[in-house]
Amino acid sequence: MKIFKTFHQKNLNTQIILIVAIIVIILMSVDIGWGSYNQYQLAFKDLHNSTSMLAQELIATRVFIAEKQNIINIDRDGTINFKYLNPSVVVRGISETFNGTLGYSFKQTRLKVRNPVNAPDPYEQQILKKFALNRNLTEYASIDTINGYKSYRYMVPLYFEEECLGCHGEPKGAIDIAGYPKEGAHLGDFAGAISITAPLEQTYKDLRISLIRDILSTLILLLSLTVAVYLSLRSKVVKPLEEMAELATHFGKYLDIPETIIADNYEISVLQNSLHSMANNLKILYETMESQVDDRTKELRKANNALHTHQESLRQINEELTKASGAKSEFIALMSHELQTPLTSIIAYSEILIQQGSDVPETSDYLFDIYQSAHHLLDLITDLLDFSKLEKDKVNLHPTFFEFSEITAILVNILTPPIQNKNLQFSINIPSDLPMIEADKNKIKQALMNLLSNAIKFTPSGGSIYIQVLYDKDKEEIQVSISDTGLGIEANNLNQVFEKFFQVDSGTNREFGGLGLGLAVAKQMIELHRGTIWVDSVLGKGSTFNFTLPILAHQNPKSTQELEG
Repeated sequence: MKIFKTFHQKNLNTQIILIVAIIVIILMSVDIGWGSYNQYQLAFKDLHNSTSMLAQELIATRVFIAEKQNIINIDRDGTINFKYLNPSVVVRGISETFNGTLGYSFKQTRLKVRNPVNAPDPYEQQILKKFALNRNLTEYASIDTINGYKSYRYMVPLYFEEECLGCHGEPKGAIDIAGYPKEGAHLGDFAGAISITAPLEQTYKDLRISLIRDILSTLILLLSLTVAVYLSLRSKVVKPLEEMAELATHFGKYLDIPETIIADNYEISVLQNSLHSMANNLKILYETMESQVDDRTKELRKANNALHTHQESLRQINEELTKASGAKSEFIALMSHELQTPLTSIIAYSEILIQQGSDVPETSDYLFDIYQSAHHLLDLITDLLDFSKLEKDKVNLHPTFFEFSEITAILVNILTPPIQNKNLQFSINIPSDLPMIEADKNKIKQALMNLLSNAIKFTPSGGSIYIQVLYDKDKEEIQVSISDTGLGIEANNLNQVFEKFFQVDSGTNREFGGLGLGLAVAKQMIELHRGTIWVDSVLGKGSTFNFTLPILAHQNPKSTQELEG
């Protein structure tokens, strides 16, 4: 058996090794980073402690020299002879010695010095000012760059003591033993600072060497661990998996189960046993599959026959429903036709009687009631006829060119009596440059008639009705708005007003008559012309019914042919 048989097997080794390597690298990187940080902190802590201790020793040396000035400068014969061995000179001399061995440099400095050698540099001037302003600041340390090299700077403040006043105290301006004028200082005044500078080049070098040593140790550990993991995975996991893959491949080709060596670890052995068991079950299933397929085929055939029978039943039911719907439409049309003729006669005779009058005053009232009732019945029947045609999708559109004002002029003549009877204010605004419209004039007139009749019906006496026509040149369509100051419509009913048989004042004791078909007919008439219709309304304040119409019939593909269901 080859060591690597497929790319996936090689990839398994690679993936596991990569995972182990990444985990080790992450952990060791964290460890190296944390160790380097601690070493960095420890190095600077040691450096701080050493410079702090050195500063205290220098202060002690300075105090000692200051206390022994009388002994140093008095000869055996009692003559005072200044030996130029004051504290600042001693500190400078010690600095020269340390600078030659350890590279450290330190000095006693202050803002105004007697000897320019002790003059502070810019860093020391800044810290001296801080010491002078803050007596609680007992030391100051930070990293500074000097001539391109990093250095550790440490400063500790000094204050005038009793021994210092002999050269720096009162009287101010008097010449001291060293030949300098006294400053007039008092006990405890700020006297300057001890400044220590330690180079960091060796410290950084030691830290880099430690970091490189840790990285090399990590690489050696990573390599050793990778080899160990690879060898272990190869013998314990990958090789048994290769044998199981060979088993699956052989079984897939020949439906035969070859002998395999069971792995010596529990998890892989369980997987191998499960694979053997699955292969045996598949072999048994395959041997019995043909008979099971036949049984399933027979069951499916029975189910298919039952489904076909059910579909035939549904088809018959659908045909019956279609016939019932046709019968309903035919009934409405027949009933409307039968009632239309006598009602037309009633209206005609009522008009004649109203015109001729009668000797009895009540007779005219009765005849007028007959006249109004007959007209109402005729409107209902007209709505039924229109709706019946629309339900059967058998409405023909006959587009012609006409001015929209032609329709409004006709409707004004028809609707003037009911408008005057209710004392309504009626106005129309049509732009003078409104183009001619190509549409079915009668259908548009009928839709507008239904909308206006609806507005008159629901607008109380003394109200107003307003028609506004606008032209959208970009869309090549007009928008017609019929606004009234009527009862208005509740917001939750706005989406239902165009449904058939919908009544705003539903109930047995309705104030307004009608079948609820006028708006439904108007909606379908507008939509037959590929227009849109909608309503805006505020309850108690009135409503505005809007619809749009293309001005050209070619924008409506059904305008010249019979609509079919």
